[in-house]
Amino acid sequence: MELSQLISLAHDYEQQLPPASVQFNIPEGKEIAGWIDHTLLKPEATAAQIRVLCQEAMENHFATVCINPVFVPLACGLLRDAKENVCTVVGFPLGAVLPEFKVYETLACINAGASEIDMVINIGALKSEAFGLVMNEIQSVTATA
Repeated sequence: MELSQLISLAHDYEQQLPPASVQFNIPEGKEIAGWIDHTLLKPEATAAQIRVLCQEAMENHFATVCINPVFVPLACGLLRDAKENVCTVVGFPLGAVLPEFKVYETLACINAGASEIDMVINIGALKSEAFGLVMNEIQSVTATA
């Protein structure tokens, strides 16, 4: 299935859904920052840059800082007394690792203090229409978190 077909299928499915039972009041102005993940996922990111990212998150009241797993302990320490949370990624950037690795990575990140996990799914499995494999991977990671 081509991506355009998948998008079309998702759009068709969306049209069949009942209206959402929850309506969001999207904030305006500076209040929108509370919905934003302040992100730095470059492989060359440094500890100094993570410190700046965390400071900016506190100053602007972003929802989270989203960083590579290696920086989770640092960010958690810097944000210990702040309301901003630490988000990290598993299976990043390709998603092409065994589900067991994503589960282990999730556990390690949670144990290091991360409060939110973003996972890259197995894109190759999705494109191969191995939807059961993708679903099992998602369920394994979410059950861990």
